[in-house]
Amino acid sequence: MIPLTETTFRRLAQSSPWRFRRLHFTWHPAWDTFEEVEAWLTRPGHLRTRDQDGTERTVREQPGAPWLLGDDASGQLVADPGHLVPQGGSPAVLDEHGLVVSRPDDRWSGYDDPMWQTYTWVAMLDPRELSEGTTISSLAETTRYGRRTWWAEIAARADGYEPRCGCCPLLWGEVSESAEAADGGPTFIQVHPDVDYPDEWLIGLDVETGIVVSAEPIGGSRPDAGFTTTIHEVG
Repeated sequence: MIPLTETTFRRLAQSSPWRFRRLHFTWHPAWDTFEEVEAWLTRPGHLRTRDQDGTERTVREQPGAPWLLGDDASGQLVADPGHLVPQGGSPAVLDEHGLVVSRPDDRWSGYDDPMWQTYTWVAMLDPRELSEGTTISSLAETTRYGRRTWWAEIAARADGYEPRCGCCPLLWGEVSESAEAADGGPTFIQVHPDVDYPDEWLIGLDVETGIVVSAEPIGGSRPDAGFTTTIHEVG
């Protein structure tokens, strides 16, 4: 069993591309802009969704650096996730628990899953941004819907937090908004000047897959900024 420490939490946050190939889940956004959606993800690059009225859509995207799945032609998970590498790249470095210590040089494009509605979705499925430039505290472990889940209170640091997309960070708040404004992008506070930012976020990671299954702001005036994810099946 993998022990929960700050180090293993950070490593799990950057391990998702090496921990599963297929995932059936339902995403529950807290805000009204997006609707709950059921999804079937097959890596690399295939996503099927079903919204609340039963409408199904398929998204196919070719990752920037296509994945190789070792020598297993059956389509099943490769026993050693280190075989999953982008073409032309170096394999990830894994620890004794199979968690990623360091990823290949291609920071994002080789591992992105298809986006649905928002880049928060992409970050949820591969939350690498939580592994660096953050302050982590209050580690805890629970069983959530029968699944082992790690929890932490996480704050973005101005000297290092780098979200997958500046407009859709997992740790939305003053740090992400300041960086987005500096890059010339729109910010929430421009439209809502009275907003109070969260102090930090309570994040839950599913241990088997490494994806975010809960993101809840702590403090601030936007309790609707988070989401939860229910995992139905992993393959």
